[in-house]
Amino acid sequence: MTILTCKNLNKAYGYKSVLEAINIELFYGERVGIVGENGAGKTTLIQLISGKLKADSGTVEWHDRGVTVGLLTQSSTYEFLNIDVPELNSTYFEIESKLKIDLVSEKEMSGGERTKVALAKIWATEPNVLILDEPTNHLDYNGIDWLINEVHYFPGTVIVISHDRYFLDQICTKIIEIENGTSTSYEGNYSQYVSLKSDHIKAQRNAYAVQESYKKQIQADIRQLKTWSDKAHRDATKKQRNGMGKKEHFRAKAKKKDKQIKSRIKRLEKIEIEGIEKPRADREIVMHFKDAGARGKNIIEAKNISKSFGDKILFKPSDFYMTRGERIGILGNNGCGKTTLVRLIMKQLTLDSGELLMSPALKIAYMDQYAIDTSPEETIQSYFDLYDRAALVDLSNKLYQLGFKSLDLNHKVTSCSFGEQTKLKLLKLLLGTYDLLILDEPTNHMDLKSKETFETALAQYNGTILLITHDRYLMEKICNGYLVFEADQILRREIRLAD
Repeated sequence: MTILTCKNLNKAYGYKSVLEAINIELFYGERVGIVGENGAGKTTLIQLISGKLKADSGTVEWHDRGVTVGLLTQSSTYEFLNIDVPELNSTYFEIESKLKIDLVSEKEMSGGERTKVALAKIWATEPNVLILDEPTNHLDYNGIDWLINEVHYFPGTVIVISHDRYFLDQICTKIIEIENGTSTSYEGNYSQYVSLKSDHIKAQRNAYAVQESYKKQIQADIRQLKTWSDKAHRDATKKQRNGMGKKEHFRAKAKKKDKQIKSRIKRLEKIEIEGIEKPRADREIVMHFKDAGARGKNIIEAKNISKSFGDKILFKPSDFYMTRGERIGILGNNGCGKTTLVRLIMKQLTLDSGELLMSPALKIAYMDQYAIDTSPEETIQSYFDLYDRAALVDLSNKLYQLGFKSLDLNHKVTSCSFGEQTKLKLLKLLLGTYDLLILDEPTNHMDLKSKETFETALAQYNGTILLITHDRYLMEKICNGYLVFEADQILRREIRLAD
């Protein structure tokens, strides 16, 4: 049974067209993944579907008048849904227990804890449609497994935007790709979509090659017919040696050739209007970190460090070290103190006891997990603080290499999607020279193609990396050691890179 129909949806922001003639039909009980590059219009689409935005043209029709929507936006992690806990039914507290949510103050909650609270509140409203925008961002492994299980047993329809390959494979029955403002539907999960799209592109390229070969043959026929037609016209105008009949013969021949030429020209015109467009080549994403300097063997040494917030102990006295060139992953459940440890290293917080020793000459780059905190008037140009013409040209080129389309440098940072903001923060790192990269969920909101390029860039970086991520593939590919939050301590673990 059809539950939702979108017909010819169009949406633009100023002069920038985002969605053009989107046509979608969803059925009751489907689990639909929406994928596409950063800035493709995925979030805009679900805002149109949920009624948060109005389309410039086209229609959104829910076929069930009793539909109730549970909406998780990307900002729900930072701004709690407007539902007070005391008003919630027992469902919320059951979920709170399953997810091991520790209700400390909002300020003290990690991104993962905030996401869990937002999800618990949505489930407690018992909707029959779930619309989830990047729900696995910030979630620990247990939280992701819980969400996969809950989606499996959810009786209604689920629409999800995600760049998590594992999550999409586990839950989806349909994938809708947003590309160049239009939508294409593929049956199956993410892996099946990748295979089907690859087959579709191959078929399209083959069909285009056959079409172009046919066009060349028609053009060759036209040239040959034109040669014969010109000769027949010349013969028809010569002085008659064999009588009037011969002249009429050449005229008829020329007329026949001209008619054949017009017929073939119409064929070409029809192909230009109705034929197969040339398949677009995949756009290459380019990322490369500048080489780090050599600044001694030990990068960080922790001696008896501890940290608590009120009665909540994050870690008791712990010792660990990092040496130059290591790639260390930080592991632990949401709220255990991973981001707090990073903020201590960055001197944004102070220790309760112990000391963190670092070279004063150490150049550190820190990329946090949140949206860019800036004024509504901040532009891309002012964000990078560049005003020299050559530097601005170079900035535009690098933005293009990161997958941005034609983007005005006066574009407001807050108007960029979360994925685009992640890339802006990443570009600041790429432009600098650092000894240590501290990355807190760096691939949150990043599209899949950019994720793969980012993984390669990190693998090629010769400096030291301290990484927090719930992306299992990224952790296994990059890290050769762990700092594990376990039994109220931070423990150093050595591992072998996955084969």
